[in-house]
Amino acid sequence: MGGPQTCKSCQENARRQGREPHCSGCPYYPPEVLPENVEAFELWNLAGTQWRVSFGGVVGLDYTAVVQIADIYAIDLGDRLFDKLRIIERQVLLKQEDDSKREAVKDKHGSHKRH
Repeated sequence: MGGPQTCKSCQENARRQGREPHCSGCPYYPPEVLPENVEAFELWNLAGTQWRVSFGGVVGLDYTAVVQIADIYAIDLGDRLFDKLRIIERQVLLKQEDDSKREAVKDKHGSHKRH
């Protein structure tokens, strides 16, 4: 879910309702990317669904799939680009870990409520 099609649909829906879309608060709104990171961001968007998953949850990107995607789109996956992709991957994993901890705390506190 997300991406250009979601943005287009959301914007059209907002305009039909006579209001401006609230893009800046949207979780699908793309971040501002520095020119030297555009290629890494593009590869991330292409390969960002290629996760390895275990019983414990998401482990990391499937690098075999990432290499194949880079080949298909003629992206030179050198060490600098690969390092940038790994940085993005690590940040996503840290965010997911943080979200899971927050959800666990919320569940723990919610389970103590009396009905």
